Amino acid sequence: MRFSRLSPFGAFALAFAAVNLSCNSPAQPGPGGPAAFATGPFIVSSPSTVQAAQPSGSKHATASLGASTIYVSLPPDSIPTGVAASIRDFRTGASITVPVVGGGFDPTPLVAAVGDTIAVTIQAASGAGKSYTFLVPAHAPPIVVRTSPPPNKRDVSLNALIVVVFSEPMDGASLPAAITLVTGGAAVSGSVTMPSSVPIIQATFVPATALIGVTSYQLQVSTAAKNLKGIPIGSPVQIDFTTGTLPPDTTAPLLNIISPLDGDTEPVAFPNFRAVIQDDRGATEVSWDLVDSAAGNTISNTIVTSAPTGFMPDGMYNLWRPLHPGTFTVDLTAYDDAGHSASAAPMRVVFVDPDSQPRIVVRNFTMVEYEAYPGSGYIYAPQLVVADATGQTGVDIVGFEILNIPGMPQMQGNGDKAWARSLVVPPAQDIQLFEPLYGDYPFAVSNPSLPRSTGGLATARLTYRDLPGHIYATTIQGLIVPGGLPTSYTSGCGHWYPAGLSVGDLSYCGWSASPFRLRM
Repeated sequence: MRFSRLSPFGAFALAFAAVNLSCNSPAQPGPGGPAAFATGPFIVSSPSTVQAAQPSGSKHATASLGASTIYVSLPPDSIPTGVAASIRDFRTGASITVPVVGGGFDPTPLVAAVGDTIAVTIQAASGAGKSYTFLVPAHAPPIVVRTSPPPNKRDVSLNALIVVVFSEPMDGASLPAAITLVTGGAAVSGSVTMPSSVPIIQATFVPATALIGVTSYQLQVSTAAKNLKGIPIGSPVQIDFTTGTLPPDTTAPLLNIISPLDGDTEPVAFPNFRAVIQDDRGATEVSWDLVDSAAGNTISNTIVTSAPTGFMPDGMYNLWRPLHPGTFTVDLTAYDDAGHSASAAPMRVVFVDPDSQPRIVVRNFTMVEYEAYPGSGYIYAPQLVVADATGQTGVDIVGFEILNIPGMPQMQGNGDKAWARSLVVPPAQDIQLFEPLYGDYPFAVSNPSLPRSTGGLATARLTYRDLPGHIYATTIQGLIVPGGLPTSYTSGCGHWYPAGLSVGDLSYCGWSASPFRLRM
C-alpha cells in the first residue's frame, strides 16, 4: 500500500489584519495585499448529526453529535505566530475562541449548516490579526490533523504515547485495524485505544513493549479509518520518527497553581490561571475542570502545549469557554508525552459579575475603522484613554470586550475579548490603554460584503478591580471613525492577550525573564 506523508502547511506572517474569502475560483492577488480568495490552511468538516456504535468497552454504546455540527481545525505549524483563533458562523452568530499552540489547534465543534459562511480570525501575540472566511462543505472526507510524535521527530521517548488526531468524530470500530506501527518492514505488536467518552477525535497506539532506542519507526493510518458517516480518510498517511537513547520516561510533571488562590474572587468574564509546571521531558498538555458547586456541571478546557522541556515558569492560561457566576471547584492537570499526569490540589474559586458602579473616568473612546487592503473587509480597533476616579487609589485593568458594532449582527452578544496584563491606572493620571497605531489591535473584523459603520456608535465594556480586589465594569460608547490603510505597526504584545494564551506562547511577546509579571 502506498502512503502519503503528512506535512505541515507553510507559515503565514501576521503583520496585518486581512480578510480572505474562499470560493471555487483560483486565488487572485488583492491590491497591495494577500490573495483575496485564499482558502487558508484550515480544515473544516461537513456537518454531521448521525450516531455510530462505539468500540467494545466504551462507557457509551451510542453517541449523537446533535444538530448539524461541524469541526474546524488547524494543523500544527500552520500559523506559528498565532495565539488564539475566534471561529464564528455569520448566519447564526455562534462563536467560540480557542488557543493556537504550536501554530495550530485541534478540531473544535461549532453548530453550522451546509453553505454557512464561517470566519476564523487568528490573533498574534502582538495584537495583529488575520481573518479567513469559507463555506461549510456538503461533503468532505476526514483528515489526519496531527500526530504525536510529529513527522520526522527525533529522540522520541521509548514509552511516548503515539497519538493520531482526526479532523472530525470517527467511527471507533474502524480505528484498531487502521492504525499500525511498523519498523524494518515488520508490524509492531500493540493495541489501539480510544477515550471512553464520545465523540472520538483521537486514538492512541500502545506498543506491547517499550520501543527500541535509536530506531526508525513508521506510524501508518490506512483508509480503513472512517468517520461517523462511513466515509474513509482521503488518503493513507505515514509518519516517520526515530527514537532516542534516553530510557523510558517514568516521572510525572510537578504542577503548582500561583493564582488564583483557594477562596479568591475572580471576574466571571475574564477567568485565568497562573501555574508553574516542571517536567524532565516537557509537558504536552494542560487541562482543567471547573465543577459548578451548585449544579454539579463541569466545564472542561484543554490546551495542547508546545512548552519546552523542563521548567515552565509562571505560565498563563486563559479560560476561553464561558462561565456563569457561582462557586466552582477547580482541578488543574498537566500531562507529559508518556501519558504521566499530575494534578494541583483542588481549590474553590468564586466567579462574580462585576459591580456596575463607575470607578473609572473615560477621557476618550473611539473605534477606528480601516482596511488592511482595499476590498478586504473592515477592521475595528479601539482607541481608549481613561483615568482613575477622583479620590480613589488606582485600579488594575482586567479586560476589554467589544459588545456591538452597528452593521455587524454577529457581534450581538458575542463580543471579542482581550485580557489585560499588569495594566494599572494610577491616581490622577490619564492612561492610553491602546497604542495610537491602531493597526496592532484589530478587535473585530467584518465580512467584505458588509458596509462601513463609520459615523455609528460602538459599544464596549471595560472590566477592572480596585486595590482591595473589588471588581467593576463600565460600559462605554464611542464614535466609529474612518482610518486609512495602515502603513506601520507597533511591536511587542502591548498590554493585551486574547483568550486561550498558554505558557508556550509567551515567547512571542519577548518575555523571557522569570517570574512573568502578567495579568491577563
